[in-house]
Amino acid sequence: MEEIIGKYFICNGNKLDIYQFSESNIKNSSPSIYEVIRVIDGVPLFLEQHMERLHKSASRLNYSIENITDEIKVNILNLISINNEPDKNLKLIVYHLESKKAEYKIYFIKSSYPTIDQYQNGVHSVLYYAERAHPTIKLINTKFKSEVAHLLEHSNAYEALLVNQDNYITEGSRSNLFFIKSNTIYTSPAKNVLPGVTRTNIINLCNDLDISITEQPISINELIYFDALFMTGTSPRILPISSIDDMRFASSKNPILKLLIDEFDKYINKYIEAKK
Repeated sequence: MEEIIGKYFICNGNKLDIYQFSESNIKNSSPSIYEVIRVIDGVPLFLEQHMERLHKSASRLNYSIENITDEIKVNILNLISINNEPDKNLKLIVYHLESKKAEYKIYFIKSSYPTIDQYQNGVHSVLYYAERAHPTIKLINTKFKSEVAHLLEHSNAYEALLVNQDNYITEGSRSNLFFIKSNTIYTSPAKNVLPGVTRTNIINLCNDLDISITEQPISINELIYFDALFMTGTSPRILPISSIDDMRFASSKNPILKLLIDEFDKYINKYIEAKK
């Protein structure tokens, strides 16, 4: 109940008041997969890509959710409507994957987005030596989420950058990461990270803009050689990173990053207009 907001949520196609919400059946189901989708002007942003990733998460666990896909799409739109189209994030959880027909819940969650100042000046981050057991699958992991939240609170940081046992930075705890050096953007190989929807769109946008982009492991020892870095995700979109621990970067002033932010905003607006 800590994160759910709004008046109604949907459980297996049924509209329910949020006071009826319970996580007990989700907690008793392992594994559970999920997606967080941003809603703007009544439009679930990049819904098709989120559903595709949900399918891939299930498939990588050797399950299929084909028989509930259309139902979920309809009920995402229904949830937005019955809650008067809030500009917030909604969460979709699919559980009991082993059943003939998996179950699901869809609900709006408490949502926070970067401030204008954070977009203009960047945010602080810290290194965190941890690895996801299944990085390419969007699995619910309450323990990991709690540990990261504790770290961010005590370090006054916006994001934790995950470092694996080989001292390579893979991704953020809730984001994907990109690094800029001269006229080239670098990011971790897709096999090592959660394939973020925003990440995919940024890579495609770079290709459209003829910006060189390379997927390769990034060592913590290489950080001092980069001009700028940024994170991407459902809530932050594209957010400059101004510091990692004691290292500082002029990320928000980087011309390539500024161009990407402007062009991605246009891309989002175009998507929303097409779906209205």
